[in-house]
Amino acid sequence: MTTEDPAGAKAPAHKAKEVPRTPPMEQFVLMIAVVGSVLLLIDPAARALTGNAVGAVLEPTIGFHRQVPALTIVLASLVMVVLTTYVRHYFTDYLQVARNAHIMRAFNKEMRDARKENNLHKMKKLGEKNQEIMKLQADQMPAQLKPMAITMVVVVPIFAWLLHFLDPGGAGIATGAGATNPICETVARVPWDGHWCLDINIQWNVLGFVPRWVALYSLFSIPLGQVLGRLLKARDLEAELAKERGAPAAE
Repeated sequence: MTTEDPAGAKAPAHKAKEVPRTPPMEQFVLMIAVVGSVLLLIDPAARALTGNAVGAVLEPTIGFHRQVPALTIVLASLVMVVLTTYVRHYFTDYLQVARNAHIMRAFNKEMRDARKENNLHKMKKLGEKNQEIMKLQADQMPAQLKPMAITMVVVVPIFAWLLHFLDPGGAGIATGAGATNPICETVARVPWDGHWCLDINIQWNVLGFVPRWVALYSLFSIPLGQVLGRLLKARDLEAELAKERGAPAAE
């Protein structure tokens, strides 16, 4: 037996799990955490203080006396990716996200078809259902804000440390687009260059504002985060689907 969802698409008869609402005060605290993390990274004094505090732990562990900065970046990206991926994974209900996406896709398709057919009656009926769709989207926002705030609390301090670690004599931010610092303080060996200065910006017009070390960090972290996230998502979806079928999940 099936029931109609807000978009007119068929949905399972069982009641979909409701997304718990985040209290307004908790939402406010999460917003403060996000804004505070951004300001901390922008303000030089706060960034230096945070970087030094984090460096007291990370520099003896993965700093290697600044002898292998590329390895330090790889290990720092590994720490950040694992922590942030697990945080996002913990706060994400993948089945609910998939259900909501299915409902919104079906609703948008019905609305497009109604407009194409100039079916005023159907458009009016779907317009009345639009409040339910907007509520569905609004309910997802707090669920997205919480992992964002927590991940920024993890990422920003480590980035603050890397900014100081890779450019100890500078302000922590690379100089103008494509500019070269008077003294390159952090050099790494990479496949395309045996003497690659990390504390200057990428010398491409489009990405001229991005420091080279950030590009190197992204080269490792983005693929790793995608793979780890998909593995965790596949594991949880398999477990949830097995639970709904009444069968034991695969180990």
